[in-house]
Amino acid sequence: MARGCSKGTPPRGVQKTTITLSSDGAKLSGDLQVEGRDTKTTVDEGTIKGNEFTFTSVLRRQKGEVKLFWAGKVDGAMMTGTIKTEVSEPRAFTAKKQ
Repeated sequence: MARGCSKGTPPRGVQKTTITLSSDGAKLSGDLQVEGRDTKTTVDEGTIKGNEFTFTSVLRRQKGEVKLFWAGKVDGAMMTGTIKTEVSEPRAFTAKKQ
């Protein structure tokens, strides 16, 4: 089982997010904590194969929920990839293991 914690910069400017992930075989689980918010978001539907990963999370806002689709690669202490919603284009993100 692997455990990690990364802080990343999402596509809409600097917004520190702590991503805590664990893997058990090909299954990826964990949570996300956006700086300045009181609640954590669960990592759902997570998979990892080699250094490539995918997972979803749900962003809860006053106007409702938005499902986010994450995909990317891990290279040493760096994580890079994209985040998108069901209606948006993918946007790049980077994170570094803490």
